Amino acid sequence: MKTLKLAWVDHSSAKKAVFRWHYSRRMPIGKLAKIGVFEDEKYIGCVIYGRGASPKVLQKEANLKSNAEFVELVRVALDKHDNPVTKILAVSIKLLKKRNPNLKAIVSFADTKQGHLGKIYQAGNWIYTGLGSIGGNSYFVFGKETHQRTMGQIYLPQFQESCRQGFEGTFHDWLVEYVDPNIRIIKTSPKFKYIYPLDNETRQVVLNHKKDYPKEI
Repeated sequence: MKTLKLAWVDHSSAKKAVFRWHYSRRMPIGKLAKIGVFEDEKYIGCVIYGRGASPKVLQKEANLKSNAEFVELVRVALDKHDNPVTKILAVSIKLLKKRNPNLKAIVSFADTKQGHLGKIYQAGNWIYTGLGSIGGNSYFVFGKETHQRTMGQIYLPQFQESCRQGFEGTFHDWLVEYVDPNIRIIKTSPKFKYIYPLDNETRQVVLNHKKDYPKEI
């Protein structure tokens, strides 16, 4: 088996991995932790964690009230690799926890629209807690689907400035007028929700919400 090494990488390297090796071909925005994956010193991908999710995502299952207490695994973008994904994720979690010792949990979602069950999470002993989502719907804008959270991060400051200057209407009205006249809202499909607790106390809380792993969509 090839020698595995993980290390922190810059935005450009992470973006390269996402555009080459992740089905979405979209780089997340916001505050990100970007961990590069190397086999025999060759760069073969990136694991990306983000802090954008609302605390409500883990309030019920893990009793966490601040997004400083958890991160979301938002991308696993890998070229062909020798080491199993479970091992790659395990090493990345160790690096993440070392840099952020106060983290209590990681959450991730398997996209049902892409036919994903979350097998890498099941193999890594993540705890499945049922169907869930990061909240909100998506927009179909410029010919592609973009989550409501991302749209807000990109355009909300401009919308708020327009309102201060006298614009009267909703955020959606503003998007139609100033961004894309053909924009439309898409209802977000629920996703399989997995949690990886990072301490024993959080694990005991999450286990109270554990469900059997999904076998089919």
